Amino acid sequence: MVVLIHGLGSNTEKTWDKFPMLLAENSEIAKRYSTITSFSYETSKTGQTCSLTTISTEFANWLQAEVQKSHIDEIVFVTHSQGGLLARRYLCNELIKKSNLATHTPIFRLLTFATPHWGAYSENASSFLPDSWQQQKNLAYDSEFILSLNKDWAITDAEYIVRVKRVAGGDDKIVPEFSSTGANYNHDYVVIPGHGHVGFVKISDTSHPAFEIAKEFLLEETSEQPLLVNPDRTPPVLSCGRVKNDQIQGNARFLYVNRYIPLLGRDDEKTQLEKFLFSPAEDNVVWMFVKGQGGIGKSRLALELCMSIYTDWHAGFLDRYADTPDWARWQPYLPTLLVIDNAITDIAKLSRLLQGLCNRDEERRLRRPVRILLLDRPHQEDKLQVAFGHDPIATRVKECRAPDIDINKTADPWGIIEHFMFRMHKPIPEKVKIIDQLTRIDPEKRPLFAMLLADAIGQNEKVETLTQKVLLENVIREDREKYWRPAAKEHGVSLAKMERLLTVATLVNGLAANNVVDPIEEWDRDSAGPVFKIMSGYDEQSDTIAPLIPDFLGECFALESFKSFNKEELKKILTLAWHQWGRNTFAFFNRVVDDFPNDTYIDDAIEAVLFENVGKDAWSNWAVNLIAKTGFQHSARAERAYEKLALLAATHPWLIRELAQASCNMIRILGVEKLDAAINIFEDLCRLVRKHSTELEISALPKDAQYSSLPYFAQAAERRKFELWPYIGKAAKNLMIAFVLAKQSSAAKNVYKDLCSFSAVYAGQAEVSLIQALAARDLIGILHHVIDRVIIMHVFRELCMLADRSPSLPYIRFIQVDVALNYIFANDDEPEIRFIQAKAAVDAIPNLAYTDPEAAKTIFINLTEMARAYPDEEDIYVYHQLGIMSVTNLFRTIDPAFALAVSNEYGESHKEVIFHYLCGKRSP
Repeated sequence: MVVLIHGLGSNTEKTWDKFPMLLAENSEIAKRYSTITSFSYETSKTGQTCSLTTISTEFANWLQAEVQKSHIDEIVFVTHSQGGLLARRYLCNELIKKSNLATHTPIFRLLTFATPHWGAYSENASSFLPDSWQQQKNLAYDSEFILSLNKDWAITDAEYIVRVKRVAGGDDKIVPEFSSTGANYNHDYVVIPGHGHVGFVKISDTSHPAFEIAKEFLLEETSEQPLLVNPDRTPPVLSCGRVKNDQIQGNARFLYVNRYIPLLGRDDEKTQLEKFLFSPAEDNVVWMFVKGQGGIGKSRLALELCMSIYTDWHAGFLDRYADTPDWARWQPYLPTLLVIDNAITDIAKLSRLLQGLCNRDEERRLRRPVRILLLDRPHQEDKLQVAFGHDPIATRVKECRAPDIDINKTADPWGIIEHFMFRMHKPIPEKVKIIDQLTRIDPEKRPLFAMLLADAIGQNEKVETLTQKVLLENVIREDREKYWRPAAKEHGVSLAKMERLLTVATLVNGLAANNVVDPIEEWDRDSAGPVFKIMSGYDEQSDTIAPLIPDFLGECFALESFKSFNKEELKKILTLAWHQWGRNTFAFFNRVVDDFPNDTYIDDAIEAVLFENVGKDAWSNWAVNLIAKTGFQHSARAERAYEKLALLAATHPWLIRELAQASCNMIRILGVEKLDAAINIFEDLCRLVRKHSTELEISALPKDAQYSSLPYFAQAAERRKFELWPYIGKAAKNLMIAFVLAKQSSAAKNVYKDLCSFSAVYAGQAEVSLIQALAARDLIGILHHVIDRVIIMHVFRELCMLADRSPSLPYIRFIQVDVALNYIFANDDEPEIRFIQAKAAVDAIPNLAYTDPEAAKTIFINLTEMARAYPDEEDIYVYHQLGIMSVTNLFRTIDPAFALAVSNEYGESHKEVIFHYLCGKRSP
């Protein structure tokens, strides 16, 4: 059966004209469908009408009577405009009544023409219509009918049970295209140019495109779409907290969530995010890593994206403490944007999310778009790799990754300062002077510090004396006197005690009453709760103190507040934090290392007593980062952290990888000044690796060590070993550089020789080969002015052979190109070197053309100069011609003027040269 349904203010004849007759006269359609009929109902464009809900009930009764007349195997609804909404409402009602519509006959299909699936006009416009015009009011974007229909359509998964095709008119001035194509659904739609709304399906012959579309749809082979296998419909807990502007006070004005001032200067990033959000994805899931320093505006940028799609998507920041769905089975009701702030903090949870969403078969395929935005600081790629798991899962996760966004300094932070001063009702200061002071305080000119500086100017502070820490301390001091102290006095509690508790809450990212153990003090919910609510936030339901944010402010407050604890108290607090809240304590001190690397309380974090495995694991990860990030500036601190890590690893084998990482960094840090100590660490590392051979059994890992960053078994228990040998290579490379800087060339050459032998033994190990390539580059780069050219060329030739042996590792070829172009200089009697350089140049041009076009042009110009300088060298000549071809083709779209200039200078001669070269007549 085919059922045609007309739209608002029309009837069957006015809407369809000859459409039903033409369908019935088509022999193929008539053979398949015994009945072609239409449904009419009372409607008016400008008069009283009953609701579409009522009409859908009438339609259900009418259809039931029609179906009872004969056995119907299949019903296809062909609808125009409002008629499509009636059909969808009926289908939703049937799906709600029956547990699985697809297992019942008849099979339903739906073809809609110009249907306002998401409404036709704004709710504001419909508010001017009389209440009796119910159908007309039902068509508003935010009408109860539209919202309810789309919610039920999602909940019942109708889009994947009913075969649907949507058709839009290119010139439709009544129903917007996003609505007629189904917006968030639009799996199958067509836009017909040159057709409006009213006469869209009023056709008189079979040449009309609407008829062709209908015929093709009607004659499709019917097949029941695959149903979901045991889906988890639990919606994740997402937040986009908003505070009314008149409620913002104290440090809340610096919180991104309160949107105290507009987001400025991020147009490029917003464009990238919109593309990420709306670009189609093969498996309906895409994720992106947005990285940037603290205070740069990552969270605010993500919040603005969430707010821009709030009405159509389930979007917000994922609550890391709330229950989450089973990501491997999860099916969202609506398109969903998951924002995960400080994403790398809990790598195990992130791993379950990414692997569960990206690794789907057809039966579990996501039915609606899902986008995942990971926010964190830079230099986290190695930890992020852990979340990918192992092939083939890791490959699936990587395939779903969109290009990262690296948020850099704000080009012009003046607008931020202006808006902040305006909100404070303060006069605008002199621009040049203030921007100079901001650059002195924070060379990155981050939005947070622009706001803090504007706030200080509003408080009449002398900008010449301000530093980052002073700005933060000023805000804390002002909030303490203006808000915290009066609140504590009003509720009869000790402010000193409240601040100590807030310090712990900030350290562990939220402190719940049921987690309080000695030495943390208890608090009374009724008296302390209102005070904490003013200080940082307080969840009365869970009796939890929120941390002080933004992160910079919280870190500054906590580090200063540590002074209120005596040495023994602080040691107990930090010990408890590492063991009970290991992940969050790791995240806090990791940020402190970035933001306040010179703070003495970092030393107290090193000295914490570690007695639980989870605490040891979290602390060890942090120690590795501490050594890598601050070791050069604080070598004594790095040595203490390394010594403690070595003691832990001696009795806890699962920490050996962390010790190996730290060993590589310590060799680099100690270098020339403590070369003997560096050699000892290298020898200890070699003994350690030999002792544990090439593998470590999973059984050695304690069951409670859930935060391990060991990539080969923390996320994939089926893998039975992890490789330690690459760390020998990294350590050897660092020791080689130390010998070079100590002017012990012979020792450096011996280490490099051993490294090459080591690489040959582990020829199948990509990481080891890469280490040799990097070592060759570093050795040549450091010594190319002072060492014998014979040695330089020997090392370079070994690098070339390594690149030839490693075709699956293109980065080694890039290293070869880099060395050839930047460190190798050929004498007149060395044509072999010029050949290598010319070949490297031709290899580099296409690789750099799109990512760094200026570098590609410079390489071509250098190649041209080489060809002119040595006109008799045929190999150089041919490679120059290849370079001409590459530039004229690639730069035609990148830089047309440059491509044209090259083409005008050299014409088409390169084509003939290359032809003969390819034919072997002139082979370099």
